[in-house]
Amino acid sequence: MAEAAAAATAMAAAAAAMAAAATKDAKPADGKAKRPVPFQSRVVELTTGTADWQMPRSYGKHSAGKAPLCKEHEELGWIKASEGSWLGSNKSDWPPGTTEFTITFDVTSPENAHFELQYAADNKVEGVTLNSRSLSVPSTYGQDYKTLSKLAVQTGSGLFKKGPNTLSVQVSNNGHADNPMGFYARGSLVEDEVAEGEREEGHKEKEATRKAGATQTGGTQTADGEVLRRPAVHRDRAWEKLWKGAVGEAKRDSDRLSTDWLASSIATDRSQALRLQDSVTSRIGPTRTRTRTRTLALALALALALALALAITR
Repeated sequence: MAEAAAAATAMAAAAAAMAAAATKDAKPADGKAKRPVPFQSRVVELTTGTADWQMPRSYGKHSAGKAPLCKEHEELGWIKASEGSWLGSNKSDWPPGTTEFTITFDVTSPENAHFELQYAADNKVEGVTLNSRSLSVPSTYGQDYKTLSKLAVQTGSGLFKKGPNTLSVQVSNNGHADNPMGFYARGSLVEDEVAEGEREEGHKEKEATRKAGATQTGGTQTADGEVLRRPAVHRDRAWEKLWKGAVGEAKRDSDRLSTDWLASSIATDRSQALRLQDSVTSRIGPTRTRTRTRTLALALALALALALALAITR
């Protein structure tokens, strides 16, 4: 019983210590609980009839400035504007050709900005630019006013800039005389902002990564020891060591192969020299023997001739 009670007491103490550690980790140094900051998004309305769409120039009797509003042309089958209204005119007073509508809006965080518009046009949208850079628009057959098409720019596209941004839409109005012309779009620009706490953590992590780049001098860690223990840093260092090791091993193999080749080459050259010497010697030997034999024969012949001459004289 005493041992069971002691074990229970120890387990309770351990649980209390774990709870205290968790509570300490959950609170900052000042002891105040850190309340989560919700994600925030900045929204800019782009719907025609609600946002400030403009016409840079005049078209017929319609003056430059704020784009004129109109109701949908029911007889032609213009799609109903569920939000905002159409731009242009549902009367036969708009000259044929291309009409430009523009809207300018501010962007505070270009890397987090994106938008999606659903649009319709009579007769069709010829082109769209964002900050003078062309956007892709679907190919149509000149009756864009009966259905909605989609125009979108995604996050990270690199098309947005900090400060004023201008979206320009070119609408084609077919025909040979004045007729109805209209453009309708609904949607909004959204800038996704991370929570304040996560934004601070992101800045701290970037700074820590930058400092970690300085890393070590003479094998001693810098003051950012905690940063250097990050898995990513260890991974990068492991790759670096592996690469250096592979290069060093390759160099050693190259040196060893060079040494072996040199030794083999010397041995081969020496063997060839010895074989040449033996060949020359073997050829010179018989030649000398034949020369000596001829010399002896000649001497004997001379001696015999001399002896014969002496005998005849006597």
